[in-house]
Parts: sequence; C-alpha cells; structure tokens
Amino acid sequence: MVVPPRVTSDRVAYVDISSGASGNMLLGALTDAGLDLVGWNEGMATLGVGGWGITVERRDSHGVEGTFLDVVVEGHDRPHRDLTDIEDIITASDLPVKVKARSIAVFRRLARAEARAHGTDIAAVRFHEVGAVDSIVDTVGFVLGLELLGVERLHASQLVVGSGTVRCAHGVLPVPAPATRNILDEAGVPYRRRPDAGTELLTPTGAALLAELATFSRPELAVESSGVGIGSRELPWPNVVRLELGRPASR
Repeated sequence: MVVPPRVTSDRVAYVDISSGASGNMLLGALTDAGLDLVGWNEGMATLGVGGWGITVERRDSHGVEGTFLDVVVEGHDRPHRDLTDIEDIITASDLPVKVKARSIAVFRRLARAEARAHGTDIAAVRFHEVGAVDSIVDTVGFVLGLELLGVERLHASQLVVGSGTVRCAHGVLPVPAPATRNILDEAGVPYRRRPDAGTELLTPTGAALLAELATFSRPELAVESSGVGIGSRELPWPNVVRLELGRPASR
C-alpha cells in the first residue's frame, strides 16, 4: 500500500494548551483543522496493527466546539510491548522515512522517562498504557498527520499539568506522573500546574509528542485554518487543545 503524498508547503502549526493534552486531543485538533482521514487511514494501515478503528464526532466543551477523536480497540487485549517491539512495528511499515524517525524518537523519549521512573534501563522497560494499540495509533497518527498537512515546524504554548493523583498500571501516582515529569524535566519544557484540576491533564504521550516535536514559543503566523481537539474528561472549563495552521507571516 502506498502512503498518499504529503502536502508540499512550509506550513507552521501552533498548539495552544489551556487544559493539558493527550495524544487523541492533539490528533483531534489536526482533524478539526483539515486533516484528510482517508489518506491518514491508508498510511496508518501500513503499520500492520489490526483490531482498531477511530470514532470522530463534533462535541461542545463548555461552549467551545471541536472534534472528539477516539481510538477504539476491539476486545480487551492490551499487550505489554518493549521499545524494540514498537520500533519493529514502525520500521516495517510503509510510512515515510521522516514519520518513522520522528515516531520512534517520541517512543524513545517515553522509554527514557519510564526507565528513569523505575530505576532501570530502557531495554528493560515494558510499556503498559503506551504499548497499547491506541497509544501507538495516537503517537504515529499525530506525526503522520503533521506530515500529510505539510507542517514543517510545530510550536506550542506553555504546557499545563493537573493536580492530585492518577490511577495507572503502576498504581495511584501523584500528578504529574513520574514519567510525565521526567519528560518535562529532560526537555526543559515550560509548564504550569492547575491546582483546581484534581486530576491528570497532561498524559505521558501528550508530553512526549510535544517535548520531542515542538518549539515552545508563539510564531508569527498567517493562519489558514484552525482546529479544536476535545478531551474525554468532563471538567469545569473547556477541556480542549486549540491548533492554528498556516504559513510564516511576512514582515
């Protein structure tokens, strides 16, 4: 299967994070901004990972409309994969070389963070949530989406983490979870806490994607389209990621 060619452009994208971020929120924002999901699905099929699909719907979060994108996995099989397993899946695909390299770099960043959190080597890290099909789709899907939209540079605002605790495969952990905190610290990513959240707002996948791919500054941008990705959590405020897509503004 041949992956559709990317849009040839010098596009720049800016992600505005007001309520944290996850992989599916970022992918939803790209979809809302005009990502062709037919071409995207053709590319993702070359991963050779079956048993999943996506649902896409318009939603409103406290007056802000956008796209809610969810990865739906058939059955309850969530295999624990190590970094080599994930790299092999990506490398064997027919995705563009740049998409493969950037996707693998994101997973390596996640592996380093998990290894540091558990005092082990990255080769010994067994991914749980991240190794699941939906996280692979979120990660590779976002990288492929940027490529298909012709995004040369990704920028992001200061990130937002929540507060309280989060339940995951390793038990109940403080927010930000150790892996998320390690990603932010390693990359020197600017972030702020939201004490009134009482829950996780920034997931490890969302943190790794932005830490690996984004520059944390606001570019001068001639906006061509914009999109909003809606999160799954119901919060007292709009749980959204906003994205602007365009070209560098001429001075």
